[in-house]
Amino acid sequence: MPPVAAAVNNNNSYARAHNAPADALWRSTAKPLFDKKMADWGKFDNIALSDLRGDNSILLMTQFCQRVANDPPISRTTKTPYSNDTLKNVLMKIIQKFKEKFDGQTDNLPALFPDASMSQWKKILVRGKSRTLMEGDKEGELFKSCFPIPKQHSRRTILFPADDFTDPQLQRAARKIDLNYLATQLFRTERFMELAKIVITWKAIARGGEVKFLSYKRVFFDEVYNMLFTQWFQRKTLKSTPIGFAAEFEHPESCVYLALGCYWAVDRGLVRNVVGEPGTPQDRRLSFVFQDLHDIQDESVSNQLSKQIQSLVPTQLKSFMSVKSFRYGAISMLMWDPAVTYEECIALGA
Repeated sequence: MPPVAAAVNNNNSYARAHNAPADALWRSTAKPLFDKKMADWGKFDNIALSDLRGDNSILLMTQFCQRVANDPPISRTTKTPYSNDTLKNVLMKIIQKFKEKFDGQTDNLPALFPDASMSQWKKILVRGKSRTLMEGDKEGELFKSCFPIPKQHSRRTILFPADDFTDPQLQRAARKIDLNYLATQLFRTERFMELAKIVITWKAIARGGEVKFLSYKRVFFDEVYNMLFTQWFQRKTLKSTPIGFAAEFEHPESCVYLALGCYWAVDRGLVRNVVGEPGTPQDRRLSFVFQDLHDIQDESVSNQLSKQIQSLVPTQLKSFMSVKSFRYGAISMLMWDPAVTYEECIALGA
C-alpha cells in the first residue's frame, strides 16, 4: 500500500506542475483583467448563472472584449500592450473558468459560449477596436451581399397592397398591418408592455429578439436634442450601435415615450419583486427594461413577438407577418427618406 500512496502523490504533483502555467495565467492576468474591465457588471467571483442565461453570457463577454479592445491592457513586466495571442489565451481561460464554475448546472441549457461567438470575440480583440460604428470598415466588406433592389418578387418585397395583392379582400386586409394600426390595437386594449417591445423594435430597426438586451444602464436622455439614446446590442454581429428615439407627434400611439410611460405607470414596468444588494446578480438584473425576457433566448423572444404581431393582423395575412416584417418595413421607410443616403441607411440598419 505505501508504494501505491506514493504513486498517487507523484501523479498529483505532476498534475499541479502541468497546470501551473495555466493557473498562473488565470491568477496573474485573466482574472484581474476581467475584474477590472467588468467592475460595473460584477467581478468574476460574483457572477452567477442567472447573469449568463438567455444569451446574457454573449452580451457579457462581448462587452469585455470591446472594453479590452478600446483600452488595451499593458503588461506589468514588459510595459507594453499584451500580444494578440496572450489576449486570445486570456479570453479562452476566462470562458474555461466560467464553464468550470457552473459545471453540471448547464446541462439542459443552450451553450453559454457558442463557437461562432468565440471566433467573433477573437476578431474584436485582434483588431484592437470595438468597431461600434463604421470606423475602419471597408466599402467592400460593409456592402457585401447587400442588394437594395431585390432580384425577384417575394413576400419580403411587399410594399404597396394595391400592386402586390390582386385579391380585393387581401387588398383591404393589407391596410390593417401597418405599425400605427397595430400600435392602436395594443393601446386600446391596454397591452402596454407588448406595445413598448414592438414600437422599440421597429424604431431601432432591430432584429427580433434584441430588445431583450435593452438596459437602463446604457440609456440616457439628451436634453439638447430631446432624444433618448441607447447603445443597442446586436446579437448577430456582436456590435453595439448608438440608437436615438425621438418623440412621435403625428402618431402618438406609436411613440416610444408614450409606450414606455404607459408601461411604467400602468403595466408596472418599474416594479421589481426582488431587489438585491449592489453588485449582486439580482441587482444587475434590475437594470434590464423588460424583466420577463431576461432568462429567455434571443430566438425565443423573436418567436414571442411574432406571435403577438400575428394576433393583431387579419387572418388572411398571418403567414406574411413576423417580427422580421418590422425590420423590412423600417428599413424601407428609411430608404424613402431623401435626407438619408444609401450608405447611412445600410449602416443604421446594421
